[in-house]
Amino acid sequence: MLIIRNSVIANTLTLPFVWFAFPALGFSWFIGTSIAELFAFLAEAAVYSRLFERIGWKDAIIASFVCNLASLAAGLVL
Repeated sequence: MLIIRNSVIANTLTLPFVWFAFPALGFSWFIGTSIAELFAFLAEAAVYSRLFERIGWKDAIIASFVCNLASLAAGLVL
C-alpha cells in the first residue's frame, strides 16, 4: 500500500506540469516531451527518495526511470 500511496503522491505533483505547463510553452512535440519527461523523472526521483526513506538516491533514480519509461512507452503505444 505504501508503494501505491507514494507513487500517487509523486504523480500528483508532476502530472499538472507534464500535461499542462510544459505543452503551454509552445515547444515542438519532441522538445516539449523531452523536457517534461526529464522534469518528471528528476522530480519523482526526489519525491521517492524522501518518501521511501530507506531506498536512497540511487534506487529512487532507478525506480523513477523505470516508472517514467513505462509511462512514456504506454503513451506512445496508445
